[in-house]
Amino acid sequence: MPGRMDYCEYYLYKFADMAVPSLIQKTYKTKDDIRDAYESSSCYLRNLDARNRYLVDTLTSFIEQDSEKFGRLDADANRILKRAINRISNAGTYADIFGAASDYLWVEASSRLSDPKGTGKPISLTDNEILENRRATAWIAEIKEKIDNAKYDLSCMEEAENLPIGKKIFLGLVENPDVAWYANAENISYSEKKQRMSDCRVYIKELEAVYFAFLVTNIHCEELRRRYR
Repeated sequence: MPGRMDYCEYYLYKFADMAVPSLIQKTYKTKDDIRDAYESSSCYLRNLDARNRYLVDTLTSFIEQDSEKFGRLDADANRILKRAINRISNAGTYADIFGAASDYLWVEASSRLSDPKGTGKPISLTDNEILENRRATAWIAEIKEKIDNAKYDLSCMEEAENLPIGKKIFLGLVENPDVAWYANAENISYSEKKQRMSDCRVYIKELEAVYFAFLVTNIHCEELRRRYR
């Protein structure tokens, strides 16, 4: 085994002899593609221990806030959700992080299967691992889409900041209307734009940490299926 690894690196290492699941091959063809994307992300801090601390803190906050959307859970689902929150809040090992992420994916996927049309019925856990994995993968892809949208928004703001003086005066010369919008002081002030850019960078960093943690956890679907209620 190589030297010390953070959580995502460790589970990518465990994934070394496995094929990339077909459900994510539209985004990543190989494990090296996943590793390269992770290592180039803003959540990949220089210090390994800092990366792990940041991941645990971010996942804890994310799970606690995101879980508020679920509404009614049956007894089993509520117990697993609480277990996920307890595991990540008190995580001391990679197994704790894996268990918390696995449990949360289980509840998240089940919510899409138990009450996909928002009827308000209590959410029940599913034991259909194929459908569960599909729903979990689709949810993880939605996180990726949020990251991509935020990166695009940030790039538009940064481009607007760096426009030549001529284009800042004659905004009609700016080809991208989103860039032109951010360059127009009547739409957003300089200070507001700076704050939005800062907030956007934080948002991207947090979501990337969450995204890669759930992605590498979900890849190990065989282990996810050995859970207990």
